[in-house]
Amino acid sequence: MEGEHTYFTGCNRFIPTCVGNSHANNLHHRRTHLKRFVYFSSAAIYGDTLHTPIDENHPTQPLSPYGVSKLAGEQYALMYHRAFGLPVAVLRPFNIYSPRQDPSNPYSGVITKFIERAKAGQSPVIFGDGEQTRDFISVHDIVDLVELLVEKDAAIGRVFNAGTGTQTAVNRLAEIVQNVFFY
Repeated sequence: MEGEHTYFTGCNRFIPTCVGNSHANNLHHRRTHLKRFVYFSSAAIYGDTLHTPIDENHPTQPLSPYGVSKLAGEQYALMYHRAFGLPVAVLRPFNIYSPRQDPSNPYSGVITKFIERAKAGQSPVIFGDGEQTRDFISVHDIVDLVELLVEKDAAIGRVFNAGTGTQTAVNRLAEIVQNVFFY
């Protein structure tokens, strides 16, 4: 793990690489050679929301093993910051979209899936009543945020949500995609 920046997107890679089997000398070496450790968490740690917009102090009640693993990863990262001075910043992105997302990937977002169906001349599949909302953020904005987390010392030891603050209903998203492809 050479270099100044380290990015991990999953708890299962974070623990063995940076925490598991680390001796004090090894941890000291890693701490002194890293400018920043950015841990990618997820808005899935919040579960059912009590209010919107969701701020970083919103209660965390994950509803899935994925959300629990992300929250556990955050806690490991922040504990290593407090205990050993590891220069950690935590990013909790909401619904990331990208023009290069693979629609066949089960973790690909709804935007990509709606577009893929529209390209095939099919209507989008909406689960529930479609009035549930999401906060969609471009991968390009996420990259900009990560660069800020790496550059700004004030980010060390802190947690940051990554979203636009704009709620979009799934029905509205489907309407936008259909208008682009069918009109």
